[in-house]
Amino acid sequence: MKHRPGHLKRAAEERPGQSAGGAAVRLDVALFELRLFRSRSQATLAIQDGAVLLNGEAVKPGHRLHPGDRVTLAGRGTARTLEVLELPRGSLSKEAARALVREVGEG
Repeated sequence: MKHRPGHLKRAAEERPGQSAGGAAVRLDVALFELRLFRSRSQATLAIQDGAVLLNGEAVKPGHRLHPGDRVTLAGRGTARTLEVLELPRGSLSKEAARALVREVGEG
């Protein structure tokens, strides 16, 4: 097999949760790594059910999350909006994950 320039870089970019230079992470992976859901599967289901909005819009679980994006979590009559300050890089403690998001008021 011949080496194709950029082939390995593209493969790394396509891995769930991985990002080239920290620019973006899959939404479902980020929600799990930010400890907003107990598993990636739960995050995926919530996104598919419309209980998670990215910048006010319903998106697919594989949509890319960037710093500055706003994630709205809706459930049981309440909604919580968080601004992503920095993307998670691997497994974090709950305390470390909380430092990467900021709660924002509605409006």
